[in-house]
Amino acid sequence: MSAKFTTILLSLLLLSGCYVTRLAYTQVYLLATSTKVAEVISNGDISNDERTKLEKVMHIIAYAAQQGLNTKGAYESYIAIDGDAVSYTVFAAPSDSLQLIKWWYPIVGSVPYRGYFDKQRRDAKAEALKSKGYDVSKASVDAYSSLGWFADPIYSPMLKRKLWSLADLFFHELTHRTYWAKNSSEFNESIAEFVAYKLTSEYLQINKHQAELQSFHNYWHDRKKYVVWLRELRQNLKELFKTADAIGADEFQARKQQVYKRAVAQQPDFEQYNFVGKLERWNNARVAVASMYYFDYPKYNQIYECLDSKHNFADMEAFLSYLKSIKSISDAKFLALC
Repeated sequence: MSAKFTTILLSLLLLSGCYVTRLAYTQVYLLATSTKVAEVISNGDISNDERTKLEKVMHIIAYAAQQGLNTKGAYESYIAIDGDAVSYTVFAAPSDSLQLIKWWYPIVGSVPYRGYFDKQRRDAKAEALKSKGYDVSKASVDAYSSLGWFADPIYSPMLKRKLWSLADLFFHELTHRTYWAKNSSEFNESIAEFVAYKLTSEYLQINKHQAELQSFHNYWHDRKKYVVWLRELRQNLKELFKTADAIGADEFQARKQQVYKRAVAQQPDFEQYNFVGKLERWNNARVAVASMYYFDYPKYNQIYECLDSKHNFADMEAFLSYLKSIKSISDAKFLALC
């Protein structure tokens, strides 16, 4: 029996509950269909664009290893799947709160989402949550990290991304593989976004991918506008939530809808990337999910540089190892470190 399947079966024994077991079973099935990337590049029935993308991914992974991220056993195999999604997630928040409900899993602790390999199961869970009065948001995922418990493969939908987005994706997921604070999902996503931003910028610049670097900067230019918009929306919602008990359920829902309508109508003048879109995609769960990924980059960078001056981090792994030494971590605690 291969080491890969020994690891998987051991993990299955550690997991409990039919939901988690079903996820692990599907993971086993998917990994059984994988092919080594080197073999796919040499002999695989893929397009020239996909072959070029795979070669670029190998270069990105090598750069990540140089920066100290944990790449051992990661992205050495390739799995071709139909469609654009590997898995499907559902998030839920109370009608009068921006706090996502959480589910507990073995190993990783509490996380604010439920993930499925089957879209219909995800949709059924979403409907069940809606019937309980929750605001619900659904997403399709083209990549995820097993935090080092499995040999994460490259899935074919990943290769539909541009080079800058590929770099950002793999640096983000490899950060999760290198560092994960149990029960701190929001901070885990923020720190992964921060590390990915820094390494993507450096990677594109060092390798003279000027057009891709410009596209990356254009993306972030619109994203920064979005963050300002999102913060204002969050503040307006929080002010409304304070009145929920006083104004009655029907009036509260009407006012909440008005807050969302006004926000969408006053969205920023995006140049290339419209992060807001249509009204129907927005509710409390969507706002809460979006907020997980939009950290204060200038402040994060300030803390990083301050800590670096004190500890002389040799690479990103040293920085993340320092964070591991802190027993509990959150966005607020990180911003107060230095």
